[in-house]
Amino acid sequence: MLRRFVAWGRGVMQRFWGWVALNLGRRAGVTLLVIAGISVVAVFGVRQLDFATGQDSYLNADSQTAIDNEDYQELFGGQAMLTLFTAEEGKTLVDLFTEDNLEQFAAMEATLRDSG
Repeated sequence: MLRRFVAWGRGVMQRFWGWVALNLGRRAGVTLLVIAGISVVAVFGVRQLDFATGQDSYLNADSQTAIDNEDYQELFGGQAMLTLFTAEEGKTLVDLFTEDNLEQFAAMEATLRDSG
């Protein structure tokens, strides 16, 4: 049943594209004018595009996150601030969360919060 349906669909598509090719070929002048018109409109449309790759390009301008992000960028610049933790060979991510490390994380957080 599925094979018959797929074969029927293939036949319909072949007939459709064959009809399109035949009719566009018969009306080559009109086809070229339409394509030229679409191209002109597309060129003017492309010139209106504005590409942005900053952190603010995916935030709503009036959201609290966007406002905080702008404040952050004014203080520290626009680059993302990342911290990379690596585990020694034979260790896993879970090994980073020992009591001593959690205390160090808490102390670092307190220092950063107190710094303003």
